[in-house]
Amino acid sequence: MARRTIFALLSHAREFHRSLQTIYAGLAQLAHKESVKGFLEQLSRHEQGLEQAVNNLEGDLEVELLHHWIADPPPDSRWHAIRKICFRPDMPLDEVVKLAIHADQLLVELYREVCALPLPDAVREVFRDLLASARQERDHLAYDVKPEAE
Repeated sequence: MARRTIFALLSHAREFHRSLQTIYAGLAQLAHKESVKGFLEQLSRHEQGLEQAVNNLEGDLEVELLHHWIADPPPDSRWHAIRKICFRPDMPLDEVVKLAIHADQLLVELYREVCALPLPDAVREVFRDLLASARQERDHLAYDVKPEAE
């Protein structure tokens, strides 16, 4: 049976958001269309905000809760699936939006899975906050972003 600490799960989440922020920022600089560049810059800022949210939420937890062991955490394959998402600088905006929604959906599923684990209330609340942020971004991408005609 796998075991992982709350700190390790939060570190994975922070690393994920930092990685996506770096990917989006780098692709924004390489993007061929201004609409795609602007969207990627927006995604980069959002991921930077989520990374900061993880830092803030982690800072709010007591040290002993950070070192609380989870007997059956989500498998590493969840994190790997998220990391396998591949953006290209020449992608049209609608494809970038689809992949970003897919990444956020995977993250929502991961955070939902963590929230279902037997956790102390304070820890569960941290992951509920992260889940709410991920859902909000997914919904924003799915409903508010209107790709321009190519």
